[in-house]
Parts: sequence; C-alpha cells; structure tokens
Amino acid sequence: MMEDGLVSPRTEGTPQGGPFSRSSVTFCSTKGRELARRGHRFVRYADDGNVYVRSKAAGERVLASLDRWLWQRLRLRMNRDKSGVARPWSRKFSATV
Repeated sequence: MMEDGLVSPRTEGTPQGGPFSRSSVTFCSTKGRELARRGHRFVRYADDGNVYVRSKAAGERVLASLDRWLWQRLRLRMNRDKSGVARPWSRKFSATV
C-alpha cells in the first residue's frame, strides 16, 4: 500500500483486482439482480457501490439488508464509516455506468 509516497504493508482489506475481489462480482451478479427486481438502481465501481431508492427509510432498510447479506453469504463486514444513506450529490463516488 502506498500512502503519502511511502510504501507500507497492508494491515486490512484486500487489494483491488486480487483474487478476493471476485466476491464483488458475486455481489453484483447476485444481489444486483435482487436490487433491480425490487426496482432499485445500483451502480458499482470496483468494490464500492451505490443503491438509489426513493426515500431515506428505504435507504436505511436496503443498507441493513446489504450488511446482513454480505455477512451471511460472504462473511464480509460493510465499512460503516464509508457507508451511509444520503442524497446522491452529497456522497463522493466515481463510477462508469
């Protein structure tokens, strides 16, 4: 990992493009179809994703559902510091749809 121009060993997470990043493909193909079936819009970039819903309450429900699904299916914990429910323009996210 490189931070401030210095290389240091990784202490958590997985490298982008590494073999474990296939879990994001599993997420997108499986959970992405489920989100689309429910009428939600979903965009991902590498291992990050945005789900677009109609209300804050729906956003809270979807966030909790995704967190449960990630743990039950993949034994992954959502980064709650980087995750949240907000208007799209108030979140930082780069993606190509």
